[in-house]
Amino acid sequence: MAEKSKFQLVDVPMIIVEGNDNPTSVLVKFYKGLGWNGDDLLNPQKVRTTREVIEGLGEVMQIEPATIQDVNISLLDIGPGNDEDIPSGKVKLLDGWVVPDESIAQG
Repeated sequence: MAEKSKFQLVDVPMIIVEGNDNPTSVLVKFYKGLGWNGDDLLNPQKVRTTREVIEGLGEVMQIEPATIQDVNISLLDIGPGNDEDIPSGKVKLLDGWVVPDESIAQG
């Protein structure tokens, strides 16, 4: 029997966009708001949320001079995944969404 994935549900973080932000820096703020320290390995495939949150994140990421294509590519490449079974305003963090830096160094 396959082991069930472990996860935690957390609130969607508040993101404050500043003048020098770009789509990638907004996603970095999103992940840091979830608890990522910016140094450890981040696996965005293990971060899930609702379509509503992803669309809202996309709207926040539309910063001049970024184009909608820049935003969409960033979301597809390093954005969270969609899971409609998550309550509104929540993010699901699957085990392994962050791998501590020391584990990477030890191989």
